Amino acid sequence: MPLTSVIETLHKFTISYPLTLITLHSDQIIMAKAGEVYTIRLDHTNFTPLSLWTGMLPAKIAALATWNPQNLLDVATASINWDVRQI
Repeated sequence: MPLTSVIETLHKFTISYPLTLITLHSDQIIMAKAGEVYTIRLDHTNFTPLSLWTGMLPAKIAALATWNPQNLLDVATASINWDVRQI
């Protein structure tokens, strides 16, 4: 499925259902909430496809969401760009 079709589907889906969704498609990390969809190329992050699903990203999102639970899309975006090794 082309990336644009996935983005359009997620845009419509997140308008209909109140959730924050993160997925991987065609080497793009896609985040969506309330009709807003953000993408970032996987090679522009410190993640691999396997590391996305082993718990590192959800742990970062949970840690940042503790401080900002109203803006989960911003939290997810910050978590993807957050490199713990630079702290």
